[in-house]
Amino acid sequence: MIRNTDTITGVHLKIRSPVQSRLNLIGTMNDASLQLSAAIQSNQQLQVALQNEKLAAAQKQRELETHLRDSQDCLMQKVREVAAAREVQTGLRSEIEALKIFIESEEEKYARQSIDQSIGRSSVSQSVT
Repeated sequence: MIRNTDTITGVHLKIRSPVQSRLNLIGTMNDASLQLSAAIQSNQQLQVALQNEKLAAAQKQRELETHLRDSQDCLMQKVREVAAAREVQTGLRSEIEALKIFIESEEEKYARQSIDQSIGRSSVSQSVT
């Protein structure tokens, strides 16, 4: 009977070692499975966060494009206003130049009349004497 017991113990030891190895492998695989599940969940969360960032960036881009168009429209309006003001300024310069010429001619005319009147008075004075 002791020999049977020794044989059973020997067989038990032979079976126990591979079984323990497989149990250890199963435990390692369970740990890896849990880590993989956690990594998948983290990846899904990151994908959701990335999608939200993409949506926010697209919205911001639309807002910036709208602001750019508004700024360009405003700039073009200011350019038109400046062009119109320059046209008015050019017209005013021409008008001012024409008025200067007119005033100079009037001043010359007035000066001639003054000279003619002075000459006329002096000739009247000389004739009387």
